[in-house]
Amino acid sequence: MDIKATLFRLLSGTMHLNYGRDIILSWVKERVDSFPGNVVKILDIGAGRGDDLLNIKDKSGGAILELYAVEHNPENAEQARNRGIRVFSMDVERENIPVEDSTFDIVIANQLIEHTKEIFWIFSEISRVLRKDGLCIVGVPNLAALHNRVLLLIGLQPTCIELLGPHVRGITLSGFEEFVTCGGY
Repeated sequence: MDIKATLFRLLSGTMHLNYGRDIILSWVKERVDSFPGNVVKILDIGAGRGDDLLNIKDKSGGAILELYAVEHNPENAEQARNRGIRVFSMDVERENIPVEDSTFDIVIANQLIEHTKEIFWIFSEISRVLRKDGLCIVGVPNLAALHNRVLLLIGLQPTCIELLGPHVRGITLSGFEEFVTCGGY
């Protein structure tokens, strides 16, 4: 019996929650609703094809939104542009986001940080481009999630830091809280 496959079969009903789109949407809608009639500028770092941004746009009623993305992959960047998103094609670990300080009301970095090494650079840029009272939403796989703990318990590699996978770091809530508070983010 393949324990890993069995575990994933048990979790299959919750896989849609892994990317947090519903949570991101609820937090953004709450913030957008507090700016009635104002333009709300949203930046998604590592936006892919722009799915999170379009989810927000489609479900934010009559809000006036300006959607921006940072995306390094040329194919994803082109698809996001074709969907009406302003895209900065750049390396977020090494380049400045090409906007003035305090440009954005909301910055999203969903399922990005675990793929990067230069998190201090990324968060200094987020701090720079986010308005003082802005909202920053960061989503990462949880190294301490139950399924990862079970995998460790039975001697298997946690899914969020698979040796041959794309992630370069594992993150827990307490570890992330320690990072953002030590850096003043």
